[in-house]
Amino acid sequence: QAASGPHLLDVAAAIGAAALQRFGPMDLAALRVTSATFFQLARGPLMAALSEAAINAGAASKEQGPTQAVALRMLATIAGRGAPACDERHIAELATRCLTDDGADVRRAAVSVLTGVVRGLDGHAAGMAVRYLAPMLADGDPYVAAAAAKALPKVVERGDPKAVAAVLPHLGHSLPCVRRSAVQALADVAAPGDGAVVAALAELGRCDVDWPVRAAVGRA
Repeated sequence: QAASGPHLLDVAAAIGAAALQRFGPMDLAALRVTSATFFQLARGPLMAALSEAAINAGAASKEQGPTQAVALRMLATIAGRGAPACDERHIAELATRCLTDDGADVRRAAVSVLTGVVRGLDGHAAGMAVRYLAPMLADGDPYVAAAAAKALPKVVERGDPKAVAAVLPHLGHSLPCVRRSAVQALADVAAPGDGAVVAALAELGRCDVDWPVRAAVGRA
């Protein structure tokens, strides 16, 4: 606690991130809140520890689903913050595997993790978002679909033609929650005045039998 300024930097440098590999997730989480210096120092080991926890919980049994979801949610809170601190591509691969998990909580947490880490993968963020996040709009769980709709515009630039093309087909999905999520995603991803998107939303707003879908179109 007495260390501050340059002294704290000296302490952090002396400890080194490698030494923190022996710490448990709770110790690393506590260390992160002590200062900005230790936040960055503990970030990599903590993400690695949480990744291992998520993998182990997923491999154990279906009863470990809540544990896996918690580990993923903790990963999501620190993913994409600050400079890359570990193998974030490995974490992205973990998240993509969890997108097909039987548990909706796990899938929703995986969406958050993937959103955070792909932004740190220069040159690959938009492609991974279109490949992995856009299909999650069709998830049968409305909370997962809504999470994907909120995640997509955080990763791709507005007007991205591949992202728009990946979302548009979901307007015709049989589940109303999927159609609503697609409308929300297009409102944030499509370029203003995109003729194809405007026409598709207008038709959906006129013909859809689900009033929340029509309301979402009105807000878009």
